[in-house]
Amino acid sequence: MRAEPRPAIQPAGSPEVGGPGSSAVRSTGPWGGLATAGVAIALTAAAVGVVYLLRGVTASVPGPRVREVLPLDDLPNLGWVRLPVYLAVWSTAAVLLAGFARRRRLGRAASALVLGSVVAATLAAIDAVSLFAVRQVRLERAMWLTMRLRTISPAALLAAGAGAVAGLARRPHASTRRILAWLVAAAGVLNLWSAIVPHGGGAALLAGILPPEVPRVASAVTVAAGAGLLVVALGLARGRHRAWALAAALAAASSVLHLLKGLDQPEAIVTGSIAVALLACRAAFDVEGDPQTRVSAPAWAAAFAVGIYAYGAAALFVNRTLADRSWSPAFAFEETSRALWGLGVRRSGHVAPPFGDWFPLSVVLLATVGVVVTLGAWFRPWRHRLQLEDEEREAADRLVRAWGRDSLAPFTLRRDKDLFFSADGDAFLAYAVRAGVALVSGDPVGPPGTLRPLVEDFLAYAHAKGWRAAVLGASEASLPAYRSLGLRSLYWGDEAVVDTATFTLEGRPIRKVRQSVHRLERAGYRLEVRSAADVGPELAAELEAIATRWADGASLGYAMSLDSSSAGPLDAAVFVIGRGADDRPKGFLHLAVHDGAGGLSLSTMPRLRDTPNGFNEWLVAGTIAWARAHGFGTVSLNFAPFAQLLDPAGSLGPMRRVARRALLVLKSWLGLKLDNLLRFAGHFRPRWRPRYVVFERPLDLPRVGVAGLRAEGYLGRRSSA
Repeated sequence: MRAEPRPAIQPAGSPEVGGPGSSAVRSTGPWGGLATAGVAIALTAAAVGVVYLLRGVTASVPGPRVREVLPLDDLPNLGWVRLPVYLAVWSTAAVLLAGFARRRRLGRAASALVLGSVVAATLAAIDAVSLFAVRQVRLERAMWLTMRLRTISPAALLAAGAGAVAGLARRPHASTRRILAWLVAAAGVLNLWSAIVPHGGGAALLAGILPPEVPRVASAVTVAAGAGLLVVALGLARGRHRAWALAAALAAASSVLHLLKGLDQPEAIVTGSIAVALLACRAAFDVEGDPQTRVSAPAWAAAFAVGIYAYGAAALFVNRTLADRSWSPAFAFEETSRALWGLGVRRSGHVAPPFGDWFPLSVVLLATVGVVVTLGAWFRPWRHRLQLEDEEREAADRLVRAWGRDSLAPFTLRRDKDLFFSADGDAFLAYAVRAGVALVSGDPVGPPGTLRPLVEDFLAYAHAKGWRAAVLGASEASLPAYRSLGLRSLYWGDEAVVDTATFTLEGRPIRKVRQSVHRLERAGYRLEVRSAADVGPELAAELEAIATRWADGASLGYAMSLDSSSAGPLDAAVFVIGRGADDRPKGFLHLAVHDGAGGLSLSTMPRLRDTPNGFNEWLVAGTIAWARAHGFGTVSLNFAPFAQLLDPAGSLGPMRRVARRALLVLKSWLGLKLDNLLRFAGHFRPRWRPRYVVFERPLDLPRVGVAGLRAEGYLGRRSSA
C-alpha cells in the first residue's frame, strides 16, 4: 500500500532545521541582550567617529550628499557626507553588530529589536547633545530637532535588518502570521495613501539631486507596491513562503520608494520596519507553493508583457496619424513603456487627443490585470491531484468493513475522494479539495483512539499544501476529539435514521406513505432487491441509464452519497429496484452496507420522470421491510441540512432566530432547495441524528461554507482546486 506522503517542511511555529545553530536554540537569557546592547552603543559611537574621520576625503567620492550626518559641523554647513560613504560605514557597523548578536545566541526578532532600537537611541542621544552644544538651544529643543533628522532611521534599519538576517531561528508565536499579515495590509494602504495624497517639503530637496522623472516613476511604482502588499497579505496569513518573499521585497522597496518620491521619512520608516519584521519572522512562513506554478506564473507574466506591448504597437500604428512623429517599433516601445511606468497616465505627451487621452490609462489597466492574474497563479494553493492506487482502495475497503460503524463510512470510498492513511495504515480519512478547503468526508475510519492522531497529521499535511481543513458531516460522538485539537464545530443538519424494528405503516401520521404503497401495488408495481454482485451487465446498463437521465448533468452530493452505482465496498451494496407493470425498471434505491453497525445507508434514488407520485415513498417503505427481515437494524435516509432551523420543533433562541432568517434569505436568493429532503424523510417518522461542520477558525467559515455548498452540488460542480 502506498503511504500518504508527508510534507518535508516544519509545521507552523517550529524552529528552522539545518541552519547554523539550529541544534542549539538555547537563549543566554537577558545577559546576552544586555551585552549586545552595550556593544551596539560603543560601535555606534565608533561609526559616528569614523564618519567624522572620512569627511575630509568624502568630497572626492561621487554620489549625492547625505546632509545632517555630522551635527557638530551643522552651523558651518559641513555636516554632510557622500551617500556611498554613509552606506559603507553603517553597513559595516550593522554586519559587525549582527555577528556579535549571533555569537550571543540572540534570536532573529530579539536581535533586530535590540540592534535597531539601540542604534537609533544612541544616534539620537549623540545628535541631541551635538545640536545642544552647537546651536545653544535648550535640550528639549535639541531633542525635538533630533527627531526630525533623516539620517538616524536608515542606520537603525540597516542594523535591525542585519540582526534579522543573522539571528538564530526561534519558535515564532502562533499569532505571528496574522499580525504580520495585518501589518503588511496596513503598509499597502499607507503606500496608496502616500502616493495619492500630496506631501510637501521633500520634493524640493530632490529636485536638484535626481532627474524630474524619478519622483514621478517612484510615485507610480509606490501605488503598484501598495496594491501588491494588499494582495500578498492574505497569503501571509496562511503562512505561504512565496507571499513572505514578495512581501519582504515589496516592503523594503517601498521604504526606498518613499524616499525617492519625496523624502517621506515616516512612511519609509514604517515600511522598512515591516520589512525587518518579516525577515526576523521568516520561520513562520513555511508553506511551500505548488511546484507547477513556478512555470505557470512566469508564463502568465510573460504572456501579459508580450500582449501589452503588442497592444501598444497595434494601437499606435492604427492611430499613427495622431502622433507627433511617424510610427516605428522604437517609438511604440518607448510610448508603451512610459504608459506602463505611469508616466503621463492622464495624457500622452507624444500622441494627440482623443487617442492620447485614454491610451496610457488603458495600458496601466492591462498591466494591473496582468499583475493580479500572475500573483493569483503564484500564490494559488496546491492543486488537488487525485492519484490513488488499487491497493489503497482495497485497504480502505477492508477498514470500512472492519471499523465502519458510522452510517457515513461507506461514502468515504467514493472515487472522487482522496485517502489519507495513518502512519501504521490502521486508519484513514477521505477528503477532497474544494475552493482551497480540504473537506474531510465524515469521521475517520479506524479503531477507537485513532481519530485524534490521524486528524492531527492531516492538519499538518493540509497546511503544508496551503489548504484550510474542515470536516463535513462529523458525528456528535467525535466532537470531543476534534475540540481537543483546537477545532470548532457548528451544527450542519440532521441525518434521518429509521429503526427497522419499530417502523410501521399503521397510524394517521404515516398515512401518506401508506397510501403511496397501496396505490403503487394496485398499479402493478413490484419490488426487487439485489446485491451488487447479483446485478448483471444488462440490468446494470438499465440502471445506469435511469441514473444518467435522472441526474441530467447535475452534481451529486458529497458526504452522504456515492459517486456512481459501482462505487463503495466491492460487494457491500444493495439495489432496491422498482419494476412497473411491464416488468421494466422504473427507478431504484442504491444503498451502502455498513457492516460495523448492521445498517443500510441510502446513497441515491434515481427514477424515470414519468413514475407515479409516491414512487420513492413506496421504494423506501419496501426497503425498510426488507432490511428488517434480513437483520439490518437501521436504514439511514437522506440528510436534511439545517433541519433544526428550517423546521424547529420548539422555540428558538435569539441567535438561532437570526440564523434562521439569514438561512431563509440565502435560500430564496440562491434558489436552494434545502427543505425538500427534510419533508421527504419526515414522512417516515425517523430518528434525527445531528451532523456537524468542524473547522479551524471562525474566519474560515465563509470559505468552508462555499466549499461545502459546492461539494454538495448546490453551487454546481467545479474544479477540485
